[in-house]
Amino acid sequence: MRLYESLPTDRIHAIFVGEILAHDGHVHETFNDNSRLFVRSTLPQSEEIVPGDRVQSGVALRAAADCVSVHPYTFRLVCSNGAIVAQTIHTRRIDLTQVVDPVDAGRILREAIQSCCAPEAFSNTAQAMRTAADVQVDMLIMLMGLLSRLPQEALRNKLIANMIEDVAKERPKDKCSRYDLMNVVTATARETRDPEEKWRLEELGGEIAAGCILTPRLEFDAAAHSAVFRVSTGWSTRSHIRPSRLGFRTC
Repeated sequence: MRLYESLPTDRIHAIFVGEILAHDGHVHETFNDNSRLFVRSTLPQSEEIVPGDRVQSGVALRAAADCVSVHPYTFRLVCSNGAIVAQTIHTRRIDLTQVVDPVDAGRILREAIQSCCAPEAFSNTAQAMRTAADVQVDMLIMLMGLLSRLPQEALRNKLIANMIEDVAKERPKDKCSRYDLMNVVTATARETRDPEEKWRLEELGGEIAAGCILTPRLEFDAAAHSAVFRVSTGWSTRSHIRPSRLGFRTC
């Protein structure tokens, strides 16, 4: 018996909500089509990353196919960007094919959520973000490499122009921090409707913050070349917009 037969998405969601409420948290975003579940929450703990810029702790869960993934999550208070921190010891992935008993399934899921609610799960992430704020990167080059990591070609083609054009306010501003880069990616995730695409972008933001992505893979496709050409020559597909009028969409 698969886990979804013994523990369907509605039950997974109920367990998640119960554990978050037990930790004085709040569930603020849910997508559930009975075959997939994406849910995000925030917890009371928060820390300042740079002056005037605080992030709040949280937990994110994805259930699809034969896996339930539970991760620490951060929520940037100044603009509501979320990042999923998948590369951490507090992350839990439950293989649905290995759990038969509904009681065991519920227990394993509760323990996974509790692990991500631990204060140290957030404090470690916040420290990594503060470190990221001190690491300078070339924004345009890094974005090109990061987008090449996205598996869906349609997603890359849809987002690449928006992200690069919005970064290219002025050439001297290309040198920004890894934290800025993370927020460019998560701001794009915030505006993405497809739940799978949004999750992948928020995971990518978390990977950037954690320093898991150190060197971009410069695998430019035709859309990437076109976007670079537009921002480097001052031309935009948005006919009324030029780079001099664009800013970092990190919020």
